[in-house]
Amino acid sequence: MNTDPNLTIVTPTTHHEGKTPRPVWMHGSFVVFRKLEQNVKGFEALTDQWQKYQCASKAHMGAPIVRFSIEDTKGPKNDKLINDFVYTNQICPISAHIRKTNTREILSDNDSYLRVKRIRIIRRGISYGPDYKGHEDNGSTGGLLFACYQGAIEDAFENMQSSWSNKTTFRSGTPGHDPIIGQTSSGNLETDITDQKGEHKGNVEFQQLVTLKGGECFFGPSIKALREDLSKVSS
Repeated sequence: MNTDPNLTIVTPTTHHEGKTPRPVWMHGSFVVFRKLEQNVKGFEALTDQWQKYQCASKAHMGAPIVRFSIEDTKGPKNDKLINDFVYTNQICPISAHIRKTNTREILSDNDSYLRVKRIRIIRRGISYGPDYKGHEDNGSTGGLLFACYQGAIEDAFENMQSSWSNKTTFRSGTPGHDPIIGQTSSGNLETDITDQKGEHKGNVEFQQLVTLKGGECFFGPSIKALREDLSKVSS
């Protein structure tokens, strides 16, 4: 799905909620960095393999569960085909991580939630810590170093995390928390589960699987900004 560049790159026309105009040199992207500790042992303790798949909405090898008919290979052409879909059923629960953080809906300007069209990020992650296999019981920890880029943090990542992942409500219903990155004050999450036909099976409750260990927000200037406005030194 195509994304308006103004949602990920700051330009004079990028929407933001602040009243103060942005300076002319501010061409680039806002960056959110987070260190996320993952409770792999807790995730593995989920007894139902299908339930594990539904938390992230991906199978063991990474293929979306809504596209199981396509083999998950490393070929770039096949990767593009695998990820070319919209959600048309409940096989992927509405609360699943990849559905809550990317609705894949065809949106209109008449949407009751005006911000929904502006929740777009480019994200990357790299793991840290030892491989879980072989270190299950030695007390070592690991997880993900996460970074995402957007034109406005309050519209994109902040809204995605606080209004979508951390709440049981989402769009027009109450499907539960995002079971992967959802955060609550109690540490308890509740989410809907469906079967392989998309039929609702009920709610499940469990402890948070991901713990925020730290993070920060930055502004990443573009090469143009570095070469021009930001490289000028007043005499």
